[in-house]
Amino acid sequence: MARKSIADAIKAKVEPQAEELVTTAAAPVAKTTKKQSSRAGQKHIGGYYPPECLKALKLIAVEDEMTLEDVIATAMNQFLSSRGKAPIFPIKSDAG
Repeated sequence: MARKSIADAIKAKVEPQAEELVTTAAAPVAKTTKKQSSRAGQKHIGGYYPPECLKALKLIAVEDEMTLEDVIATAMNQFLSSRGKAPIFPIKSDAG
């Protein structure tokens, strides 16, 4: 009976794992996210600000019975107007 070398033993253990990695890495992962229909054709505009900024905007939204999105749209429209530009941010609520 012939003895296996250490190299043969290592090769036998490593090769199946390498094949598994190749087949796993080669399989593409399907992205199955769905966009909300209300966001179709829309682009996200955002930034990172201190938490108290969000708190202040949410407070205004509650006080004025508006969505946070409408509060931001109102502010952006006022900014555009101050620069001589047409207000183009849509506001969905009747209040404001």
